[in-house]
Amino acid sequence: MSVTTRATRRAGATVITVEGELANADVVAWRQALNEHVEAAPGPVVVDLSALSGWGTQAQAVLLQLLRHERAAGRVVSVTGLNGAVARQAHESGMTNLLIRPPGRGPGWLTGLAFPALANRARGTVPAARDHDEEPGTPALQPRATGEPPMTSTASSHRVTGTQYQRRVDLATQALVDHSELSEAVARVLAVHVLDAVDRIPERVR
Repeated sequence: MSVTTRATRRAGATVITVEGELANADVVAWRQALNEHVEAAPGPVVVDLSALSGWGTQAQAVLLQLLRHERAAGRVVSVTGLNGAVARQAHESGMTNLLIRPPGRGPGWLTGLAFPALANRARGTVPAARDHDEEPGTPALQPRATGEPPMTSTASSHRVTGTQYQRRVDLATQALVDHSELSEAVARVLAVHVLDAVDRIPERVR
């Protein structure tokens, strides 16, 4: 690999330093190394990117997935050293704010590396299926490709066709792009996630 990942203990925290250039071809091995360091850390974790010279969208998605997963488990994980070319590349992909302040159940990525089911759902190509990172027992709205019979969300009584769902995704995506610095790719996946969350709210509460 053209990138190295090492962990050191500093002031009660585990600092994971990423050094070199992180190409998409290195992402799978890097994700494994990153996970091993995080799992072995006894306390707070800081991912230091100051020695990283460049990275792609797949690597950014892996780091975002790690942050979401660990924070959901109650771990303290943060990112530092997001500057130079690394910061510019994250800004171009719309990931800067997500990496600094990840949402509680943040978006997947259209590459399908981090969240394949959610990425396919955004493209409208997945039949009824649950994202692997959703909580057990959580009802999910599952859009189907255009032309298939309408379906019913388990969280409400309204029926949604594939065409209607795609229209809602398009409108939500455009609204996010218009009112934020997110790229269209990130905005589309975030729109899918938000719409799914809204559809789980019982109508009597809405």
